[in-house]
Amino acid sequence: MYATPQQVNDLEECIFYHTIDIPGHGLIEGLFDLRKTVTNYLGGFAFAGKRVLEIGPGSGFITAYLESQSAEVVAVEVSEDFIWDIVPQKEAIRSQWAAERREVMQKLKNSFWFTHSRLNLNAEVYYGNAANLPDTLGKFDVVLLGAILLHNRDPLTIIENCARLSKGVIIIVEPIFKSLMDVSMPIMRLAPSLENKILDTWWNFTPELLIQFLKIMGFSKSQVSTHPQIYERTEMPFFTIVAER
Repeated sequence: MYATPQQVNDLEECIFYHTIDIPGHGLIEGLFDLRKTVTNYLGGFAFAGKRVLEIGPGSGFITAYLESQSAEVVAVEVSEDFIWDIVPQKEAIRSQWAAERREVMQKLKNSFWFTHSRLNLNAEVYYGNAANLPDTLGKFDVVLLGAILLHNRDPLTIIENCARLSKGVIIIVEPIFKSLMDVSMPIMRLAPSLENKILDTWWNFTPELLIQFLKIMGFSKSQVSTHPQIYERTEMPFFTIVAER
């Protein structure tokens, strides 16, 4: 069920989503730099002794952090036959982007395995679809969805599937977009339009929408925090929901 660990030695074959310090290689810069803010990113949750399902591990920075906190981690990454939920813009634009994305996703997976081997991680990896997770993965104390819902056509199905595998806690992290900055209603706003030609992002959320749906899934207690994170060397606002049954 789990992927066989890959041996990746060439940094040229990697794209790093997170900035990370790798022994013997030094600091490798990625799109996100969570080194000083990872505790806030994860809502201050105590992961010691927890079995964690991490949806979308990127380059393994958070995976490594979770293991440093004495958590057992299973990471879920997209399989080769599911590259991305691409917004159905013009076919020519989609085809070119899909080809480029396939290469990017492979290099991102390479970066995870590079981190995994260099930091001697124990995390298992399941390649599949977060909207259709098998029961054979077992139950988890915590399911973590770190900035992945906005990239999926049907984010509520993903939450529903994750709720089925969670024994007690779901943590959701999402960016706060300017258009919804001061809105306190349960809103999921469509991001792409014919004019902006966005292909990789579907939704902007308010925390209230996700909390309302989490309650339907049985997670009656939620705590929300907001925090800045560094994305491409610029501060970007995020919110984190820690929801409990």
